Amino acid sequence: MTMLVSKDGIGSVSDQIVRFVCEFDGARIPDNVRHVMRLSLIDWVAVAVAGRNEPVARILRKIGEDESGKPEAFVIGCAYMLPARMAAKINGTLSHALDYDDTHFDSMGHASVAVIPAALSLADKMSVEPQAFFEAVLIGVELAVRIGSWLGRSHYHAGFHTTATAGTFGAAMASARILRLSPDQTRYALSIAASMASGIKTQFGTMGKPLHAGLAAHAGVDAALLACDGFVATHD
Repeated sequence: MTMLVSKDGIGSVSDQIVRFVCEFDGARIPDNVRHVMRLSLIDWVAVAVAGRNEPVARILRKIGEDESGKPEAFVIGCAYMLPARMAAKINGTLSHALDYDDTHFDSMGHASVAVIPAALSLADKMSVEPQAFFEAVLIGVELAVRIGSWLGRSHYHAGFHTTATAGTFGAAMASARILRLSPDQTRYALSIAASMASGIKTQFGTMGKPLHAGLAAHAGVDAALLACDGFVATHD
């Protein structure tokens, strides 16, 4: 993120994001916002279940099952739990497989399919309360759409898939909230996410497009876990 110091002195873009993730009081979330998020969660579950047997979902689930690993998080359509990173990747991909997930038209992206799988996998791993999961998802989606809007339509028209790019930041910040990262750790997670955010529109029409959502969710979880364990990246 660039150092964009506002006229009112509230700091850089990074500063504002870190404060929002670490300090925002969930009790301040308006009822109408909670209602929309509940609808988005219902929508996500519906499209994820509907997409669980798509070819791309079967391929990723097979890879996840073959690799196995520590059972940390639930995977839709899988008989047993998988590591959080892999669970986020699979659930993100299969929930975008049919392309019926919710859309934010100003940011030109599908925030839920990147953010919800990331937060869900860590909530499962950490056994967090439903309210903490809900707040983390809201924070992540809010940031994904704001960053997507900030990147603008020129970003999308240049060939980048905003679901993948802005979605990575939203997934990372939802993950940071779940893990209760410190401000410094959250800043590093944001920085790590900046190096992981990727996705190009030439994949549209192929399995590569839904994979973007899975990769964004995976990267968000990875960025937060790395920061949690002391990984250091550029500060802004």
